[in-house]
Amino acid sequence: MSLKSTGRRMVATGVLIIALCATSSVAAFAAPVVLDDESFRGSSTAADAWLYGGSNTAPCLTAGTGATPVTSLPSCGIGEAPGDGILRLTESNSQASYVILNTPIDTTRGLEISFDMFQYGGGFDPGDGMALMFIDGAVTPTSSGATGAGLGYASIGSTPGIAGGYAAIAFDTYGAFSAVGVGSGGAPNQANSIVVRGSEATNYQYITRVAASGSLSSGTSWDRELARRPVVVNISRLGIMSVAIDYGSGFVTELTGIDLTTINGEGSMPESLKLGFTASTGGATNWHGVQDFTVTTLAPDLAIGLAPGSIDPGTLQGSMSMTVSNDAAAGSTNDTVTLTSTLPAGITALSATGTGWSCATVGQLVTCTRAGTGADRLHAGESYPNVTMNLAASSVAVLPVTITASVSIADDADAANNSAAGELTLGAALADTGANSVGWGLVLALLMTVAGVVAIRARRVSVPISE
Repeated sequence: MSLKSTGRRMVATGVLIIALCATSSVAAFAAPVVLDDESFRGSSTAADAWLYGGSNTAPCLTAGTGATPVTSLPSCGIGEAPGDGILRLTESNSQASYVILNTPIDTTRGLEISFDMFQYGGGFDPGDGMALMFIDGAVTPTSSGATGAGLGYASIGSTPGIAGGYAAIAFDTYGAFSAVGVGSGGAPNQANSIVVRGSEATNYQYITRVAASGSLSSGTSWDRELARRPVVVNISRLGIMSVAIDYGSGFVTELTGIDLTTINGEGSMPESLKLGFTASTGGATNWHGVQDFTVTTLAPDLAIGLAPGSIDPGTLQGSMSMTVSNDAAAGSTNDTVTLTSTLPAGITALSATGTGWSCATVGQLVTCTRAGTGADRLHAGESYPNVTMNLAASSVAVLPVTITASVSIADDADAANNSAAGELTLGAALADTGANSVGWGLVLALLMTVAGVVAIRARRVSVPISE
């Protein structure tokens, strides 16, 4: 468990390492990497970090001021103290607004998305709800989806949904996000439920729904702190999603086993996704807000291995191979992978090659790199093609010798296994048809000739003389 500070209390949040790899004893070494961390508590957000828009309203920072820069999410103008603010999405009826993190995120490394949500001030029949959205990383929405039951994500009738929508997890206070009239259809209304809908390509199809284990809204209370609901969404490296909510007595897992790679059809999941929030009201009203948004992923854990190599005694040349692998409990690579070997005295590199690798040799230094991103990502439990170093020895006297190599990448989870060693030895003398082996072959022939002469003389000496 990790502890997440909410400013007024500490809330235990599930750690991605445990959620994704509970059966692996190695998982504890797979360190999380923070991809984004925005509290929304202050008077501004990072420049141009968020896309935003709305219908009849706009998202805003409650601690924003007149000095909030135009590259930030805007100020609400209500003067809340910096450090106590939230991102407000709605504050009246018939509104919808959204914010989207303007950085596509690779989900194949596994994600933990945590945030605190607030739904309050709506009375006994609050509307409508809010949602965490997953948007195609290649798409930039410019307007909300339908207000009211659409929660600013889905379509209703001729009103389109949000562009590029891939999936949304709705915290549906009013209960209409799952309704038959939303998107391509659904189920009867169910208030205080958690609902998943699919992509724009499927007309925001209804996926599933569960009744919330506690109240998603604080009802008639205007005490925002009573409405705080910490949420943790885990997505495994295989795209399996779970959702947990803390209603005040610890986290309750509400949804599990949602396969994001197949909910909209096989092969439909984009290479990257943008994360965002949306909220909406219709005839009923509610205030909706977000605080302490954090996205983490698992780091890769690369290791290197060297196979034993040998030097031909006739040519004083040989080879050695190296293999880079990623631990089965780690995240995928998403940065340049670099392999290096500094050879000992008496050994020089002639060349180095490997499929997908770009290698250079300068004297005793071998350096190989590869992208490590996109189609070249190395996923958990996989290995890259071997790198073969072609080597030369100055003489047989320098053998055997130990060869070392290392691999590096930004945010590696465990540096202890980034280096390895292998033995380079003198190989057995073998006949060869190559030009370089002619001298060695003549030596062997000469030795055989000398041996034959010695044998003949020995036989002559051993013949007895008759009397």
